[in-house]
Amino acid sequence: MQPDEISLALFPFGGSVGAKLRPVLLLTGGLGTVPELLVAYISSVIPPVLLPTDILIDPANPTHASARLKT
Repeated sequence: MQPDEISLALFPFGGSVGAKLRPVLLLTGGLGTVPELLVAYISSVIPPVLLPTDILIDPANPTHASARLKT
């Protein structure tokens, strides 16, 4: 796995038991002696006010088609 790839990661539910497979953007390759990855969570919910650090990925845009996101 390389930085800039979109992958799936298991995220725990907040405040309850269980987890869900969610898309993430890989920010780094494996780090440290026990390879860990730094990722950014991808959500289909667009907030009413975007932060300067927010990135919109539109799966309908040909440039973003390689992301293979459903929504």
